Amino acid sequence: MLVILILFITGLCTMFASLHPNKALPKYLGILGILIALVTLHLRLGLGLDFPAFFTMFPLTRIMTVIALFLILILFILQRKYEKDYDWSAVYSLMLFSTCGVILLLGQQNLLILFLGIEIMSIPLYVLAASKKTQAASLEAGLKYFILGAFASAFLLFGIALVYGTTGSFVMNEIIHIQNINGVQLPAYFHIGYIFIIIAILFKMAVAPFHFWSPDVYDGSPTVVTTFMTTLVKLGSSVTMYYILVGYFRHQFDNYFKFLLPIICVSFLLGAILGLAQNNVKRMLAYSSISHIGFVLTGIILGIALQDMSLFVFYLLTYTLSSLIVFSILDYIENGNAVFLDHLNGLSKHQPLLAVAFAIGILSMAGIPFTGGFIAKYRVLTGIYQINGWMFAIGLLSSAVAAGYYLKTLNRIFFYENNQENFAIKNIYLVVIMVILSIMILILGTLPELLLQGIHKYFLA
Repeated sequence: MLVILILFITGLCTMFASLHPNKALPKYLGILGILIALVTLHLRLGLGLDFPAFFTMFPLTRIMTVIALFLILILFILQRKYEKDYDWSAVYSLMLFSTCGVILLLGQQNLLILFLGIEIMSIPLYVLAASKKTQAASLEAGLKYFILGAFASAFLLFGIALVYGTTGSFVMNEIIHIQNINGVQLPAYFHIGYIFIIIAILFKMAVAPFHFWSPDVYDGSPTVVTTFMTTLVKLGSSVTMYYILVGYFRHQFDNYFKFLLPIICVSFLLGAILGLAQNNVKRMLAYSSISHIGFVLTGIILGIALQDMSLFVFYLLTYTLSSLIVFSILDYIENGNAVFLDHLNGLSKHQPLLAVAFAIGILSMAGIPFTGGFIAKYRVLTGIYQINGWMFAIGLLSSAVAAGYYLKTLNRIFFYENNQENFAIKNIYLVVIMVILSIMILILGTLPELLLQGIHKYFLA
């Protein structure tokens, strides 16, 4: 909880730093606050501030919190210049507030804290999506996200009310205990309640058919905001789904598996097929994320069935790193406007290191050998084969189809000539960070057992 408090105070400081004439001050305050939070987490300070019935720093919580803090630290370091009227201090503070909600979700043990974490994570995002006030697409993205997000919150709150009405408790352990005692005698509205909760989180994960907002919001939002959504927000919502399926309602696996199976299959196919038709890179990657989050959801289900959650964490980590590389580079290519395939033409000739890093991120998303994405996707598909043959076939087919639009972007980067001066000036921080992240993806693809064993040890701790 102390980490959340530090980030909240840092968010307030960056907000009021906009009054200072030095416009770079909010960035440095944000970086300082994130580093203090990382040191606090490393030294295990503030453990007395945990409330076991509400929030607990589990090993998984600690791993994911470190990843979340590093992700937002990289976003702050790579800050770029949009037009002069773009209020970076407000953007920084809103990102920090949203990260507070993400971390709250990573350790929540109570349905009320789950709802609170979802809202703290989401409300700043509605403003961030519309933060480019001079562009109609950004305002439209914020409005769509807000309306559909409010709809999902209503589902979540109603589901929580039904579960509480059945069990008389919001606490995870007590809800599990009541399910152990009552078994199949729980009333029908309990089952309706947890299905509503799952639907609400599926919306936050942008899984089909709850994905309608994601292509428009990804495209209309500033790319730095899209990067935040596809990394930290996906991280928080995916871990929340883990807690719901593995924690609160693990005894209902046979029921919700029948509900989630067609959703996963539709996500595989829809993300692959609709992505092929896109010329806008951000919209293409939005459809790509639908397919990938389908694999993340499959990783959770496989973890329940095979009693090993390390695969879920591994896939989520590799996808997050790949997305961070791709969207960070797109942010520099964008120059404040939408990114189409033509804008990628000749990147390898102008900025070869960024082109190689971008290629590694894309290849990892495609599941090409020697990248972390290949190992993650291969292991998920192998696990699927053990529990459902049709699901395996659909997952394999969708991966093959999706490879088409991933390779299309690489073709533009390496084999087309650029006829316009649209590449941003070289940024040493961007190049260094992208190279490091690319090496990490290659290490995950060549020495995956080191990470998988470490994750497995944490889960057994």
